[in-house]
Order: sequence, then C-alpha cells, then structure tokens
Amino acid sequence: MMHSTAPLALVFLLCCLPFTSLWQQKTGVSVLDADEEAKPAPPVTPVDLSEWEEKMQNATPEVLMDFGEFLEDRMLFFEASQAYTQALAIDSSMVEAHTKLARLHWRRLGELDVAQGHLTFAATEFPSNVPVRLQYAAFMAEARQDLDAAEVMLRALLEQVPEDKSVHHELALFLKSHRQDYDAAEAQYRRSIAMFPDCALLRNNFALFLKNIRKDVVGAEAQFAAGLEHVPESGLLRMNFGILLETQLKDFARAKEQYELALQHEPLNIDARVNYGIFTQEALGDYRVAEEQYRLAIEQAPGNAFALTTFAQFLTSVRGDQGAAERMYLQAIEMNPTHGLSHHKYAVFLRKHKKDYIAMGEMARKAVQLDPSLAPRWSDEHARLQRWETAATSWQSCFESSDAAQFLICLAAKAVM
Repeated sequence: MMHSTAPLALVFLLCCLPFTSLWQQKTGVSVLDADEEAKPAPPVTPVDLSEWEEKMQNATPEVLMDFGEFLEDRMLFFEASQAYTQALAIDSSMVEAHTKLARLHWRRLGELDVAQGHLTFAATEFPSNVPVRLQYAAFMAEARQDLDAAEVMLRALLEQVPEDKSVHHELALFLKSHRQDYDAAEAQYRRSIAMFPDCALLRNNFALFLKNIRKDVVGAEAQFAAGLEHVPESGLLRMNFGILLETQLKDFARAKEQYELALQHEPLNIDARVNYGIFTQEALGDYRVAEEQYRLAIEQAPGNAFALTTFAQFLTSVRGDQGAAERMYLQAIEMNPTHGLSHHKYAVFLRKHKKDYIAMGEMARKAVQLDPSLAPRWSDEHARLQRWETAATSWQSCFESSDAAQFLICLAAKAVM
C-alpha cells in the first residue's frame, strides 16, 4: 500500500502498472497500421514495485528520475515518461528530465514533436549545457534528417566551446556518418587530435576511421601507437589496437600483448575481456582460456549483453551445449529487454539450432522493433536463402505485417520447415 505522502499522479501510475500492456504502447516502430483493428494484448508479467514503497514516501525529483529509469529498463516507456514528467512538475529546471523525455519520446515512443519540444526548451533555458545541444543536433540529423540544421548547431557550439573535446568528436562523427564527407571528417579528426593529443577517444575513433573507411591499416596502426604514447593506460586504445593486430595484421603475439595490457590497466573493461576471449578462441584455439574469460566477464557484469551472447555462441559452436547457450540468450534478454541485438542473436539461434521458426519470427520482429538498423541483416538472410527476388525490400514487407503467421512465412521459414 502506497503511503499518502506520494504524489497523487504517482499513486495512480503505480496502481495501474501491473495491468499495462507493452503490446499497446508505441515503441518507435509500429506493429499495427493506423487504421487496423487492435488485437487483444498478450498477458504481461506484473512489475514488482515493492522496492519502491519506502522510496516513494518522499518522492523527490531525484527519486522519480530513478523510478523512470527503472521503468524504462522494463520497457514500460509510457509509464517512464510519466515519472519523468512528474519530476519536472516538482522541479521544472531539471534539465536531465527534459533530455530523458526527449530521448524516450524520440527513440521509444516515436513522438518526434514532443521530443523536439523538450530539446528546444532545454537548449533555450540551458544554452551552456553541451550535452543538451549535442543531443539536439543528433535529433535533427537522425530523426528529422535535417543535416544542414544539425551541422549549423554543431559548428555554432564548436565556436562557443572550442575547448570541449566532445564537440570536436561529435562533429567528426557527423561528417563521417551523416554527411559521408570523408575528407572533411579526416580533416576534423586531424585538427582535433592536434589540439587534444591525449584524448584517447579521438585517437581511437580516428584510427578506426582510417581502418574502416580509408582501408589504411598502416595509418590506423600509427594512430593507435601514437595514442598509446600519450595515454598508455587506455584500455579502449589497447583493445582496438589488439583487434587490428589480430584481424588485419595477423600479428597474434602483439595482439595478445595489447589485450593483456588493456586488462591489466582496466580489469573491469568487459569489452576488452570478451574480445580477448574471442581472440583466444578463434586465433589461438585455446578454448579453456576463452571460456575462463567469458565466465569472468559475466561474473564481473552479470547483465552484460555482449558477454552473455558471446558466451552463448561459444557454448553452441565449441561445447555443443545448446541448453546452456539458450539460458545465456534468455538471461541477456531478461537483463537487457531493450537491447535489439540480443533478440536478434537469439532469433538466429532459434532458426539454426532449435528449428523453432514461430519463436524465431517473434524474436526477429522484436529485435527490429527495438533496433531498426538490424532489419538489413534479415534482408541479407533472405538473399542468402534466395527466398525473395528483391532482398533489399523483403524486410520491409515482413515487418509491416502484424500477423505472426504471415511474418513467419515472410522470413523464409516455410520452405525449410
């Protein structure tokens, strides 16, 4: 029973939560056409709110923000937005509430005008807040596809705070990813590194730019080496340098050294530990050490999706233990319900190893709802199986369907069942 000191709106929110259907919420990618009759929602597991009873006796804005994050983690996006809105009702100057609401309405609820309203207010009221203005620029580029407006925002911010490394970094990424103006991006990286030679993130991303965009492995190696002269303790640089040495230069001895140094400097760097496990598994064939690394990563970060799904793949391909692998996938999804890639990997597992095409279809559709960038991977799968004459558009037809059976057929299961 909620105590009477909690705000009335929050009491209503808490009472209604267990009966709220995720199926009926907007998630950024609609599963129903606007004029289609809504289908009955499947049962939803009630959310255990007992841990919040005491906290809500004094529902400060900070507590409400934490509650909103709790709800987001459980994919209760609309309810999370209510919690953040309640925080703003108490303290309208809480910029973090505006940015979280903007991200939530943009990424999860698909309400772009509401998202932009929060960003406009926050950027106007807090013009010196760099993260807010960077988020606004990203919104204009990604959600509105207004690259000119986004670039104007980034360059204006760069003039205002030329000493802020994050602005230089975001401008370089914008030029690379959105403008695809690689010459301008490279020039921006070089200017930024000249100003901030000890910025590990800039060094790392420029090295990856040289490797992936320019196909300049030698230049990438030089950037990693130069970066490590300035910041030898950077686990990020050492990990990605190790990946370069392993995958591009096939210098396994130096790669092993870089992975081990990364973990020596940052023993809790889960990405480095998992990548070291992948290296020992695939390059060295040392399955014992690989399994040790995966298990240690999961012990250090039980909910890490990368560690869980990579270990699941190891259990399937090396140990042949599909039961244990499936438990890892399910744990990854339970701990990261909004992580599309975990759903995607589990869908692949269901198709390849369980031959459960109905579950595969449901999981694949959920993956793309959470992360639309995963859709082309299913298009590639269709192309490989030659189930569609035009693979590039096959995924779009699939995910427009709200009927599970039709979706199943759409994903090329029919021919192999």
